[in-house]
Amino acid sequence: SLFKKGVRSGGNWQIFGWNLYYVSKANKRKTWHDAENFCMSRDSHLTSILNEEEQKYISSQLSESAWIGLTDENEEGHWEWSDGSRLTIQYWADGNPDGSTNDGEGDKDCTFIESSASEFNWNDASCQELRRWVCKENLEFEER
Repeated sequence: SLFKKGVRSGGNWQIFGWNLYYVSKANKRKTWHDAENFCMSRDSHLTSILNEEEQKYISSQLSESAWIGLTDENEEGHWEWSDGSRLTIQYWADGNPDGSTNDGEGDKDCTFIESSASEFNWNDASCQELRRWVCKENLEFEER
């Protein structure tokens, strides 16, 4: 299954810990939902970030900002991971999440991670923005 995944995606999946990660190419941009659908069609979800090692790893893979799987679309202010993981740790940038925008574009219900030196580099944004993205598939329960 690892081999198939590598072939199917053009070899963009990287292993870190018990997970496979896919970072979209520089010239590809999607809305949050289109990115999540892309991940789901490949047996994964937009990445969750569950500990400091994972936060550092994903930050190190990025040359620009990318969608992660955190959203409060179901309930404003209640952030949850699209892969069902518990929200254990948060790395919001200063002043984030800052909720709705004043430019009439509606709520900022989705989250992107910036490629920045600061460890606190999550920002909320409108889900309609076009960004790169990171998928994650957990390998722990496969083929034991």
